[in-house]
Amino acid sequence: TLREKMEYLRDNTDKLMENFKKVRDAYYEKDKPGNLHTLDEQLTDTEADIDILADVYGFKEIQGSRSGKCLEENLEEMNSLFEKLSEKFEQMERKVGKP
Repeated sequence: TLREKMEYLRDNTDKLMENFKKVRDAYYEKDKPGNLHTLDEQLTDTEADIDILADVYGFKEIQGSRSGKCLEENLEEMNSLFEKLSEKFEQMERKVGKP
């Protein structure tokens, strides 16, 4: 049902928010040994999460494309994608209503 999909989206959006905050925090400590590699992996995982949620809910305009970009550009794009996904979620929530 649509309500179940909304619950799924809400849960996964919350997880995505937590993961994104970790990515952002790690970015500010990127100069520590090994953190740059870890940050890149976290960005890849976060991008995959966004793409999966966007695909499941048909948000075709929300997609990640990180190849050939610097870390700052990738982080900026992740933030933009996350904001778009959050906007879509809020639109759906207004249509369906909160549980």
